[in-house]
Amino acid sequence: MFCHLYLENQVLVSNKNKQIKVSSKVETIDKVSVYDLLGRLLFKKDKVNSNEFSILNLVSSQQTVLVKVTLQNGNEVTKKVMFNL
Repeated sequence: MFCHLYLENQVLVSNKNKQIKVSSKVETIDKVSVYDLLGRLLFKKDKVNSNEFSILNLVSSQQTVLVKVTLQNGNEVTKKVMFNL
């Protein structure tokens, strides 16, 4: 449990100026996927290979989305973000 909580605090997801920004403090990001609350895939990017990634121009109405971040070590973190157009 401690390890998962630690990982949750090391991956940050924010929404500002119509873009979603993902950053990882400890491990390189491998993949980023964005889903709506019905489980539909809205966006996917493989081979990010960076500690920061921004999603610009995501086609979505004002809603809560789930951002799934897969790190290169295989760990996954999913965060809820309110996305505003």
